[in-house]
Amino acid sequence: MKLKYMDKSQEAWVADVISGKVPFDIPDKEKKLHMRNLKSLTEELERLAKAFSRRSVPRDVRNRINRLEKVIAYKTTLIQEALNESSNTGKES
Repeated sequence: MKLKYMDKSQEAWVADVISGKVPFDIPDKEKKLHMRNLKSLTEELERLAKAFSRRSVPRDVRNRINRLEKVIAYKTTLIQEALNESSNTGKES
């Protein structure tokens, strides 16, 4: 039996799933989006929205926009929760 070793990005992904940063029951295309930073996600969303604002949007682009919005919403709530926790711990100490 051959073993397949994980590279650094796969190890980081597993660590994020175990720590609860990324939900594990999501499609592969969304997993790849979770690995990217929030700034690049919002830039891509703005670029796609600007490019297809005047004409009909193809289904694959519409699906991509939906995935981007879903991941951005998840990441912003995660950041908001972290900020709330850090402000609460600052008040207690």
